[in-house]
Amino acid sequence: MFSNILYFKKMISHRIVKIYGLVYFYNDVRDNIQALQMVFDNNEKIIVTCASDGESIQIKDTELNAIDMGDSGKLIIENLSNDSFFCKFINIPLDDCNFIYSKRGRVNMGIHLSFINNKSINILVLGDDLFFYEQIPKEIEIEEELYE
Repeated sequence: MFSNILYFKKMISHRIVKIYGLVYFYNDVRDNIQALQMVFDNNEKIIVTCASDGESIQIKDTELNAIDMGDSGKLIIENLSNDSFFCKFINIPLDDCNFIYSKRGRVNMGIHLSFINNKSINILVLGDDLFFYEQIPKEIEIEEELYE
């Protein structure tokens, strides 16, 4: 699992040009983002998602796929590039990246991406879902005993 941080390390100085989310819908109601795909200016694509253990973050360089789960809902791909949260990171070069480690869970439960404009995305796995923060709330830092 540690090696997949290299996907992001190779993207340092590259710009994110598109951001897509794999969004869960149940009974046509939009719910959480289950996976996030970032497309860089060199056409590389990186997906961030929850690992199969339900606690740790997984980073891979594959494609997002929409999934119809029948009565359990659907996973639909949405372009999030113009979303009020994600648009701040479009066309800004990536400056650095680090795993966010939970001492409590003993897993890499997130990733911190920083950009040259001094903005950051913290992507965390919480309860089998992805959550996105510019600044991680203090209560989460304390409860999960987070370290970058």
